[in-house]
Amino acid sequence: MNHRAILAMLIGATALSVFPAPRASAQETLTIWYYQTGMYGSTRQPRTGTSGHFVKLAGPTTVGGALVPGATVPVQTVMPFSWNPLQAPGYTLAFVNITGGAEGGISVFPDSSGHLPLTVNVALPNTPNPKIAVNVYYFLGSGGGGGCPGHGNCLASATIDEFSDTQGMLLDDAFVSAFFPPATTPDSGLTTSGNVNGSVDTTKNAVRINADPTTPSGGSFDRWVSVPVGTISANDLNVDREKNVIAIVLYHSSCPDGYYWNPSAAVSQCVLVPGCPSGQAWNPTTKTCVPVTGSCPSTCIYGCYPPVTGPHGEPPDWKCKPQAGCNMHCPAGQYCSAVGNECSCIRCTPISVIPQPGNHPK
Repeated sequence: MNHRAILAMLIGATALSVFPAPRASAQETLTIWYYQTGMYGSTRQPRTGTSGHFVKLAGPTTVGGALVPGATVPVQTVMPFSWNPLQAPGYTLAFVNITGGAEGGISVFPDSSGHLPLTVNVALPNTPNPKIAVNVYYFLGSGGGGGCPGHGNCLASATIDEFSDTQGMLLDDAFVSAFFPPATTPDSGLTTSGNVNGSVDTTKNAVRINADPTTPSGGSFDRWVSVPVGTISANDLNVDREKNVIAIVLYHSSCPDGYYWNPSAAVSQCVLVPGCPSGQAWNPTTKTCVPVTGSCPSTCIYGCYPPVTGPHGEPPDWKCKPQAGCNMHCPAGQYCSAVGNECSCIRCTPISVIPQPGNHPK
C-alpha cells in the first residue's frame, strides 16, 4: 500500500480561489484515526472504554479557506508526503468519511492498490458558516494473516464493528448473525459474541458473519470494509479457521429530501435527484424518470414539488409546497402555518382551515 499517495483529504484550492484576501477562518477540519480493537473482556453493548474505538493519530487540522454557503466544493484525496504522519509501515487505509455537506455523509474507499478517487464533490448547505469534517480511518496492521501458523496453541478471531456513513461515528446496535459454514442457522454463541463483544472466534472453525440489512440507528447496509484476510460477498464476511481479521460494517441513514442513495465501488453518498422531463417523475427504486399521470392537486394552493412515483407504477406522490418564505414542506393537504428560526416550519395546518386567498398567513 502506498501511504504517501492516499493518506488524507484536502479541500481543493480551485474552489477556494474565489475568496478575496484576507480570507476568513478555515471551515474544514482534517483528522486521522486508526481503529483500536477491544481489549480482553471488553464489550460494545454497552460500549466500554476498552471496547473497539478510534484512536487519533493526527489533527484536527484546519485546511483551506472559508466556505461559501450553497457552493459545491471539490475535495481532493491526494496530499503531499509532508502531510503523512505515519512514517512507519503497519497501517492499512480503511476508508475516508466526510460530513457537513448538504447531501449528508460521504464515504470514500481505496481500490485494491490502495488508491482513492482524485476528488469528491461536496455540496455545502445553504446556511451561515458551513463546516466540513474530513476523517481518515486506518486499520492497525494487516489483519494478522496466519493467526495460528502450523495449528499452534493460540487464539484467532474476527474483530467486527459498525459505522454510520452519514453520521460519521461508530454505532452500538446488534448488527450481525454468525454461522459455522455450511450451516444456515445462526450459532447463538457466535452471534452474541459478535454483537456484544465485537469478536467472533475463529480458533477452531471457519465462520460466516452476516450483516443485518438494517439496524435501529445505522439505517441500511452499505458494505463491509476489512483488512484483506476475510472474503466479502454482499452482506457476508467469511473468515477461515485460525485467521485474524478486522472488519467494519458501514450503514447509511435516509437521504435528505431531493437526494437518493447511490453507492459505487469508490464512493458511497446521497446524490441529488435529477430533474425529470415534463410528464415524468422520479422512481427511487429504479433511479430513473418514468411517465406519470395526473397533476398537482388543486388543494395544494402553493403548488407541488416534483412528484415521486412508486416502484410498481403506483400513482405519483404529490407533496404540497409550503407558504412562501418557508423552506420545509408539509404533508399533502396541509400548509405551513408557523415558521420558526431560519425559516423552518414548526407547525403544519390542514388546508381546509386555511384563510381565504388574499389573506394568507405571512
